[in-house]
Amino acid sequence: MNALISGLLRYGVILSAAIIAIGTVLLLLSNGSQDISQLVVYNPNQLPHGNFDPSLGHMFAGLVALDPQSIIEFGVLVLLATPAARVLLSVFLFTAEGDRT
Repeated sequence: MNALISGLLRYGVILSAAIIAIGTVLLLLSNGSQDISQLVVYNPNQLPHGNFDPSLGHMFAGLVALDPQSIIEFGVLVLLATPAARVLLSVFLFTAEGDRT
């Protein structure tokens, strides 16, 4: 059981890092030689950040269109979902073993 849970956490982080890396490479390639510092600088006076819509609908539409910022956002969501998946897997495994405590 511990091996399954640790594998889920390990591969969740690896998958998230790979997705974020792909999005970062696409971001660098799509902007060519122009300065991308304005895309990655945090400005708390400008929310939502820049002209990027942070909604899930926009993210999924951006994934279909291979939008780099949407791909990076999806990678962060995968990273955030990894511990929640661990809890769900733990509940399932404890139930399968008959361990009610």
